[in-house]
Amino acid sequence: FVLHVGPHKTATTWLQRNFHHNAAALEKAGWLYPQTGERVAVAHHDLSDNQKEILKDGSRKAAQFRKIAGKAAEKGLNVLLSSEGFDKWRPNALAKLREIVAPHELRIVYTLRDPVSLVYSVWAQKVKTGGPKSFPEHYEEQLRKAGRSRSLDPLSDIEKFAGVKDSSLTVLLYDEIRRQGRDIFDVFFEDVLGAGRLP
Repeated sequence: FVLHVGPHKTATTWLQRNFHHNAAALEKAGWLYPQTGERVAVAHHDLSDNQKEILKDGSRKAAQFRKIAGKAAEKGLNVLLSSEGFDKWRPNALAKLREIVAPHELRIVYTLRDPVSLVYSVWAQKVKTGGPKSFPEHYEEQLRKAGRSRSLDPLSDIEKFAGVKDSSLTVLLYDEIRRQGRDIFDVFFEDVLGAGRLP
């Protein structure tokens, strides 16, 4: 059970669109990429919203995850979910998800991007949507947050995911993948899912 958690600005939309449009090829390779969610059809943001709901056994969200795990078990498939919203999940919610999807192993995939490059990309996105701050102002704000800036301190995220009991963590190195001239979707499809190459 692979949970791709992002975070933002690490080619997540590109990955999700490719997962969605290659769902049939993924299924042939042994992976279920469920077509679920109302907000964004290509990703699983509805599943990642309101993480506290999963802690209640009778909740709609817990039932959704059980249904996905059940469908995969019926077809003999592994499961792939993707949403940047999972990056915000606390350890207790992740532990509950692991419990729900058992006996599938929970494998968390996190993409690490150079923090300075990430901060710039986040700022550029804000400018596109009308953000008024200059880059020096935005960067200084991140520096003032010190260890509380998730953009400048991705290790806090990595430690959280590495600490989820009975699960594994795979870290993709965004900048290294780009330096190698590889497409991150190919890396994910081939190296993470072990699904060979798409035609």
